[in-house]
Amino acid sequence: MRKAYYESWYVPRRRFTTSSREIADLTIALLVLVALGFSWYGFSLSPPVIGAVLVGVLPAFLLHEFAHKLSAQRYGFWAEFRLDTFGIVITAISILAPFKIIAPGAVLIWGPPAGKTVMGRISLAGPLTNMLLVAVFFVLLPFIPPYIAWFSIGFNAFVAFFNLLPFGIFDGRKVIAWNWKIWLLFFAVSLILMARSYLWL
Repeated sequence: MRKAYYESWYVPRRRFTTSSREIADLTIALLVLVALGFSWYGFSLSPPVIGAVLVGVLPAFLLHEFAHKLSAQRYGFWAEFRLDTFGIVITAISILAPFKIIAPGAVLIWGPPAGKTVMGRISLAGPLTNMLLVAVFFVLLPFIPPYIAWFSIGFNAFVAFFNLLPFGIFDGRKVIAWNWKIWLLFFAVSLILMARSYLWL
Protein backbone atom coordinates (compact mmCIF):
# COMPACT_ATOMS: atom_id res chain seq x y z
CA MET A 1 0.00 0.00 0.00
CA ARG A 2 2.80 2.40 0.93
CA LYS A 3 4.66 1.66 -2.30
CA ALA A 4 1.54 2.19 -4.42
CA TYR A 5 0.90 5.56 -2.72
CA TYR A 6 4.48 6.66 -3.32
CA GLU A 7 4.41 5.73 -7.01
CA SER A 8 1.03 7.41 -7.62
CA TRP A 9 2.17 10.65 -5.93
CA TYR A 10 5.65 10.87 -7.33
CA VAL A 11 4.98 11.66 -10.99
CA PRO A 12 6.51 14.29 -13.27
CA ARG A 13 4.73 17.65 -13.19
CA ARG A 14 5.58 20.56 -15.44
CA ARG A 15 3.21 23.18 -14.00
CA PHE A 16 5.00 26.27 -12.73
CA THR A 17 3.70 27.56 -9.40
CA THR A 18 4.81 30.36 -7.10
CA SER A 19 3.58 32.39 -4.13
CA SER A 20 3.73 35.92 -2.72
CA ARG A 21 6.26 34.68 -0.14
CA GLU A 22 8.57 33.37 -2.84
CA ILE A 23 8.30 36.58 -4.87
CA ALA A 24 9.11 38.68 -1.79
CA ASP A 25 12.13 36.53 -0.91
CA LEU A 26 13.40 36.65 -4.50
CA THR A 27 13.04 40.43 -4.54
CA ILE A 28 15.07 40.88 -1.35
CA ALA A 29 17.76 38.51 -2.59
CA LEU A 30 17.94 40.35 -5.93
CA LEU A 31 18.35 43.74 -4.25
CA VAL A 32 21.25 42.44 -2.18
CA LEU A 33 22.89 40.77 -5.19
CA VAL A 34 22.54 43.90 -7.32
CA ALA A 35 24.29 45.87 -4.56
CA LEU A 36 26.99 43.19 -4.53
CA GLY A 37 27.33 43.56 -8.30
CA PHE A 38 27.86 47.31 -7.96
CA SER A 39 30.52 46.68 -5.32
CA TRP A 40 32.67 45.03 -8.03
CA TYR A 41 32.76 48.46 -9.72
CA GLY A 42 33.40 50.49 -6.57
CA PHE A 43 29.68 51.38 -6.33
CA SER A 44 29.80 53.43 -9.50
CA LEU A 45 26.32 54.35 -10.78
CA SER A 46 27.35 55.27 -14.29
CA PRO A 47 24.99 54.02 -17.06
CA PRO A 48 27.52 51.42 -18.35
CA VAL A 49 27.94 49.97 -14.86
CA ILE A 50 24.19 49.91 -14.23
CA GLY A 51 23.66 48.08 -17.52
CA ALA A 52 26.42 45.57 -16.84
CA VAL A 53 25.20 44.78 -13.31
CA LEU A 54 21.53 44.42 -14.22
CA VAL A 55 22.16 42.27 -17.29
CA GLY A 56 24.79 40.23 -15.47
CA VAL A 57 23.15 39.69 -12.07
CA LEU A 58 19.42 39.29 -12.76
CA PRO A 59 19.58 36.39 -15.26
CA ALA A 60 22.42 34.71 -13.36
CA PHE A 61 20.42 34.57 -10.13
CA LEU A 62 16.86 34.14 -11.38
CA LEU A 63 17.58 31.52 -14.03
CA HIS A 64 19.81 29.60 -11.59
CA GLU A 65 17.01 29.39 -9.01
CA PHE A 66 14.30 28.73 -11.60
CA ALA A 67 16.39 25.87 -13.00
CA HIS A 68 16.37 24.23 -9.55
CA LYS A 69 12.67 24.97 -9.11
CA LEU A 70 11.52 23.69 -12.49
CA SER A 71 13.69 20.58 -12.23
CA ALA A 72 12.22 19.77 -8.83
CA GLN A 73 8.65 20.43 -9.98
CA ARG A 74 9.23 18.22 -13.00
CA TYR A 75 10.06 15.39 -10.61
CA GLY A 76 6.82 16.08 -8.71
CA PHE A 77 8.12 18.12 -5.79
CA TRP A 78 6.79 21.31 -4.28
CA ALA A 79 9.62 23.79 -4.72
CA GLU A 80 9.98 27.47 -3.81
CA PHE A 81 12.85 29.87 -3.14
CA ARG A 82 13.34 30.97 0.45
CA LEU A 83 15.82 33.39 1.97
CA ASP A 84 18.36 31.97 4.39
CA THR A 85 18.93 34.35 7.30
CA PHE A 86 22.62 33.55 7.74
CA GLY A 87 23.21 33.37 3.99
CA ILE A 88 21.64 36.74 3.19
CA VAL A 89 23.57 38.36 6.05
CA ILE A 90 26.99 37.09 4.93
CA THR A 91 26.12 37.95 1.34
CA ALA A 92 25.31 41.50 2.43
CA ILE A 93 28.50 41.73 4.50
CA SER A 94 30.56 40.56 1.54
CA ILE A 95 29.39 43.63 -0.40
CA LEU A 96 32.04 45.54 1.55
CA ALA A 97 34.59 42.71 1.60
CA PRO A 98 37.20 41.88 -1.06
CA PHE A 99 35.90 38.30 -1.42
CA LYS A 100 32.28 37.98 -2.51
CA ILE A 101 29.85 35.39 -1.17
CA ILE A 102 26.62 34.57 -2.98
CA ALA A 103 24.36 32.57 -0.69
CA PRO A 104 21.13 34.54 -0.11
CA GLY A 105 18.93 31.47 0.01
CA ALA A 106 17.90 28.34 -1.82
CA VAL A 107 15.00 26.55 -3.45
CA LEU A 108 13.35 24.43 -0.78
CA ILE A 109 11.95 21.10 -1.92
CA TRP A 110 9.21 19.05 -0.32
CA GLY A 111 7.77 15.70 -1.29
CA PRO A 112 8.36 11.99 -0.94
CA PRO A 113 11.91 10.78 -0.28
CA ALA A 114 14.17 11.09 -3.30
CA GLY A 115 17.39 9.28 -4.06
CA LYS A 116 20.82 10.80 -4.61
CA THR A 117 20.40 10.69 -8.38
CA VAL A 118 17.29 12.89 -8.39
CA MET A 119 18.72 15.35 -5.86
CA GLY A 120 22.01 15.46 -7.71
CA ARG A 121 20.33 16.29 -11.01
CA ILE A 122 18.16 18.99 -9.42
CA SER A 123 21.23 20.49 -7.75
CA LEU A 124 23.30 20.45 -10.94
CA ALA A 125 20.59 22.29 -12.90
CA GLY A 126 21.46 25.65 -11.31
CA PRO A 127 25.24 25.77 -11.93
CA LEU A 128 24.76 24.23 -15.37
CA THR A 129 22.41 27.09 -16.24
CA ASN A 130 25.10 29.61 -15.30
CA MET A 131 27.63 27.81 -17.48
CA LEU A 132 25.20 27.96 -20.39
CA LEU A 133 24.77 31.69 -19.76
CA VAL A 134 28.55 32.09 -19.99
CA ALA A 135 28.37 30.50 -23.44
CA VAL A 136 25.40 32.68 -24.44
CA PHE A 137 27.14 35.93 -23.47
CA PHE A 138 30.31 34.82 -25.20
CA VAL A 139 28.32 34.29 -28.41
CA LEU A 140 26.68 37.70 -27.94
CA LEU A 141 30.02 39.42 -27.43
CA PRO A 142 30.14 40.90 -30.97
CA PHE A 143 26.57 42.24 -30.64
CA ILE A 144 26.40 43.83 -27.17
CA PRO A 145 28.68 46.25 -25.32
CA PRO A 146 31.81 44.36 -24.20
CA TYR A 147 31.63 45.63 -20.61
CA ILE A 148 28.18 44.03 -20.30
CA ALA A 149 29.28 40.77 -21.90
CA TRP A 150 32.46 40.42 -19.84
CA PHE A 151 30.82 41.23 -16.53
CA SER A 152 27.99 38.78 -17.29
CA ILE A 153 30.51 36.09 -18.22
CA GLY A 154 32.52 36.68 -15.05
CA PHE A 155 29.51 36.81 -12.73
CA ASN A 156 27.92 33.65 -14.12
CA ALA A 157 31.24 31.81 -13.97
CA PHE A 158 31.65 32.84 -10.32
CA VAL A 159 28.10 31.74 -9.43
CA ALA A 160 28.65 28.34 -11.07
CA PHE A 161 31.98 27.80 -9.32
CA PHE A 162 30.74 28.98 -5.92
CA ASN A 163 27.64 26.77 -6.00
CA LEU A 164 29.62 23.69 -7.01
CA LEU A 165 31.77 23.82 -3.87
CA PRO A 166 31.29 20.34 -2.36
CA PHE A 167 30.29 21.20 1.19
CA GLY A 168 27.68 22.94 3.34
CA ILE A 169 24.44 23.97 1.68
CA PHE A 170 25.99 24.32 -1.77
CA ASP A 171 24.82 22.37 -4.82
CA GLY A 172 28.20 20.67 -5.14
CA ARG A 173 27.63 18.60 -2.01
CA LYS A 174 24.53 16.94 -3.48
CA VAL A 175 26.13 16.51 -6.91
CA ILE A 176 29.23 14.80 -5.47
CA ALA A 177 26.99 12.54 -3.35
CA TRP A 178 25.26 11.47 -6.57
CA ASN A 179 28.31 11.04 -8.83
CA TRP A 180 31.77 12.37 -7.98
CA LYS A 181 32.97 12.05 -11.58
CA ILE A 182 30.17 14.29 -12.86
CA TRP A 183 30.86 16.75 -10.05
CA LEU A 184 34.59 16.80 -10.84
CA LEU A 185 33.93 17.45 -14.53
CA PHE A 186 31.59 20.39 -13.98
CA PHE A 187 33.62 21.78 -11.07
CA ALA A 188 36.75 21.76 -13.24
CA VAL A 189 34.87 23.52 -16.04
CA SER A 190 33.52 26.14 -13.63
CA LEU A 191 37.01 26.72 -12.23
CA ILE A 192 38.45 27.20 -15.71
CA LEU A 193 35.64 29.57 -16.67
CA MET A 194 36.10 31.64 -13.53
CA ALA A 195 39.89 31.80 -13.95
CA ARG A 196 39.52 32.83 -17.58
CA SER A 197 36.86 35.42 -16.74
CA TYR A 198 39.23 37.15 -14.31
CA LEU A 199 41.82 37.34 -17.06
CA TRP A 200 39.21 38.77 -19.43
CA LEU A 201 38.11 41.34 -16.86
